[in-house]
Amino acid sequence: MTSALMLFYTVIAVFLYSGQSIMEYPKCQERNLKENLHEMCSLIPLWNPFHEVTNTVWWSVCACQLLFCSIIFMSTVSVIFLIYNVTLMLISHVNYFKELIINTFQQDDPRVKTEKIKYCIQYHKHIINLGHELSYLVNITVGDITLSSGICIGCIANQSMNSSSIKDAIYSTSWYLCDWRTMKDVRFILARSQIPIGLAAPFGFLGYPLYMMIIRRSYSYATLLNQTT
Repeated sequence: MTSALMLFYTVIAVFLYSGQSIMEYPKCQERNLKENLHEMCSLIPLWNPFHEVTNTVWWSVCACQLLFCSIIFMSTVSVIFLIYNVTLMLISHVNYFKELIINTFQQDDPRVKTEKIKYCIQYHKHIINLGHELSYLVNITVGDITLSSGICIGCIANQSMNSSSIKDAIYSTSWYLCDWRTMKDVRFILARSQIPIGLAAPFGFLGYPLYMMIIRRSYSYATLLNQTT
């Protein structure tokens, strides 16, 4: 039931966001004319390489973006809640196994009790195998999503942001030949550029140094826990 509600929410959320973007189309067009921009004004902000966009092209781009957003959003939620459902199923197996154990030791006949204990052992092995398979699948799916998002979305994007240095672009110009008022404003920009703009995480700014630090600390904690247990 929870998974069905979340899947329904993903569909509604995509269409609501799309409807809001379409309603803001006039404001986007007004901003393009005012600031001389070439934004597509579609569902997702997109730079427009053309000066004029026909209605056919605009609706085609919006339809493609709506399709891609639905596929990405719904598939991600489906993967996460598939694991959630399998975990609930495994919990149901464990609860049934506990009831089975209680029922087994309530038997008065020793022969029946022995047979039920053998069945409980086999059922316990089955639950353990299900747990190992679930852990393996989670490691492949969710672990891979976490790793890729941490590297691509976080680290690479932040490194690209850091490489787009404002102060280097200013230094490459002849700003020092301007009048004193302009030079004063440029100095403020240079001073502010010393403070980096990055994607923040709870431990600091996302980047390869932070990523390697998290991996080293995680490995150290895991080694310590293995030695203590």
